[in-house]
Formats: sequence, C-alpha cells, structure tokens
Amino acid sequence: MRLSRLGRASSPMIIQPSWRPSTLLRKFVLGAHPIIEHYLQKLRIGELIATYIAQDHRIQLPVERTLCLLIPELLT
Repeated sequence: MRLSRLGRASSPMIIQPSWRPSTLLRKFVLGAHPIIEHYLQKLRIGELIATYIAQDHRIQLPVERTLCLLIPELLT
C-alpha cells in the first residue's frame, strides 16, 4: 500500500486506497503543536510563569509569552 502526501504544509493530507477499488481514504495529519498549545492555554501556564518571574519592562515581548513559545519546541 502506497501513501501519498498532498496539501499545504500546515495541514498535510494523506490519501490512500481503500479495500474498495472506487474509494480513497483521506485523512489530515496534525502534529503535536495544536495539542500542546491547547494544554498550555487550559492549564494557564503563561499566567503561572508570570506570577513567579519578574518582568523587565524594557523588553517588549513578555517573558511568559517567550517561555510559552519555547515549551512546544522543547517537547517536540
């Protein structure tokens, strides 16, 4: 069985033949990032980080946002 990938980079689609000759199976492949982002928001990790790390007001990007951007990169 041969798998082919089609679609955009953000939502790759896998198309494979079915056991019926006239049917194709299509499925979208999601990476780990949407799942990690969901749990970061649900657990309010950004707010938790902000309560324990002091802010430097000279920096435009808040420290908690920077760390929340790095967490998915470390996990994947």
